Amino acid sequence: MKQSRNNGNEFQSAEANSIVGPSRPIDAAGDESSLLPNTKAPEPNSSSTNPTTTAALASASAPSPSVQTHDLLIAANAELLKLEITYGFFSNLYISLPPAAYAPVRARGSILYHVWNSSWRLGKPSVLISEKSKHGKPVASMILRWGRADLFSVGSTESEMRWESLHRTSVWTHSRFEFEWDFGKEAGGRRRFVWRRLLKDPWTDQPDLELRELFESGVPGMRGWMGKEVLALYSGMHWHRWRRRGGFVIRRVFAKLPDSRPLKLEDMGDWEVVILVTALGIVEAARRRANNRRQAVMPPPSLIEKLI
Repeated sequence: MKQSRNNGNEFQSAEANSIVGPSRPIDAAGDESSLLPNTKAPEPNSSSTNPTTTAALASASAPSPSVQTHDLLIAANAELLKLEITYGFFSNLYISLPPAAYAPVRARGSILYHVWNSSWRLGKPSVLISEKSKHGKPVASMILRWGRADLFSVGSTESEMRWESLHRTSVWTHSRFEFEWDFGKEAGGRRRFVWRRLLKDPWTDQPDLELRELFESGVPGMRGWMGKEVLALYSGMHWHRWRRRGGFVIRRVFAKLPDSRPLKLEDMGDWEVVILVTALGIVEAARRRANNRRQAVMPPPSLIEKLI
């Protein structure tokens, strides 16, 4: 598929639409059409020569990375980071930038991270992310725990690791996972986020996910209300996977609280790695559940031999 993109990490709407798809979240409510960013250009006025109007028209006609599908509410000129996940060997994955335009189908962009998934749970992380290759510096890890909240950490050494919990908050389904992250005093302090599963096949091992921020509701024990802006999207491959496993669209910078002043990219710290490790941990847990379902349906090998 040909890709169309601008210089840097800004991508046009057509690209992001190819990753996101027209799916809707499970627990979405209300009419979100009024919340979409208004990117309609004002009509030119031939009788006016106001330079401010001319500049506004020029900026409105410029390509916008905003996405017009389902309820992706990323601001019109936000800086988006698009990443692809491709297969390595066995349970290894690679996270890379998209390949160059008009590159071959099986081409891969610059590799940023190596992802190692382990089914052996004793003494090892379930998901380990390292820089560029399996021999690179570890940057994040996830420990999946049955019946309890999962744990994830960011850092390469024990002194640098920051352990946080990722817990399922949906009662009957695996559709909602919440976690907290501390950005520091200058960036709003400790903030809550939620990964929501988008409505496709509920039994697939590659769920589509969206990330939003949670705000306090003022009532103890309540979930709180979700922000309008989608901070990240994960899209898996559900049919012919070939080499590509999935992809991310990440909003790199979002407004700080409480005065809504914009943050600088360098102030975000390890936020992008936090997005990657939490989403990949959810996907790895879904893959294990799908494998368990398949094994439960299959008859034992001894019975298969007798039938043959």
